[in-house]
Amino acid sequence: PLPFRGFSVLFMLNSIQREAQAYDTIYKGRTLVLKVSGAEIDSTDFPMLVDDIRFLTQKGVRIVLAFGGGDQISRRYGKPREKIDGVAVTTPEVLAKGVLPAYVDIRHRLQAALPEGIVVEPKRLQCDLHSDTRFGLVGIPKNIVLPESDLSFVGFVGDAEGQRVNVNADDIAMQIVRQYNEKIEEI
Repeated sequence: PLPFRGFSVLFMLNSIQREAQAYDTIYKGRTLVLKVSGAEIDSTDFPMLVDDIRFLTQKGVRIVLAFGGGDQISRRYGKPREKIDGVAVTTPEVLAKGVLPAYVDIRHRLQAALPEGIVVEPKRLQCDLHSDTRFGLVGIPKNIVLPESDLSFVGFVGDAEGQRVNVNADDIAMQIVRQYNEKIEEI
């Protein structure tokens, strides 16, 4: 665990282990931020993750799920994407043919699996464009408006002054922690 303003931050990139059912007492009434990659959503373990999320929310744990979609974006775009320092460049074509369709697909999948969850609309994921213009339409989160909900989803499409942008799920999770740190117990 890493300290974050008095809270313990535990990076959980896969599903929560059900054996650790103490989560239901340790985190009851608290908020847990989960960052999930598109690969994890596509994996055969996705139903277990859904079960774990449902288990925790039923036990009184608030979940904010930040989700990515790198694999799905690449598949939808249909050709290799240019990368700079490991970050994919998002051109208007990549946004239209890869990012937005992948976002809709994943969003629908999450809503079908966990219909009780509320999706944070892209306009509520307010971003600045990346300062390095070579990245194109890549957003850096500056404000995320979360609903009062036991389960919410924040995806990789945000808004930079009316322009849809591709946002890294790690950046989303970190902005949620920065912005809501007094309410977040773990990430």
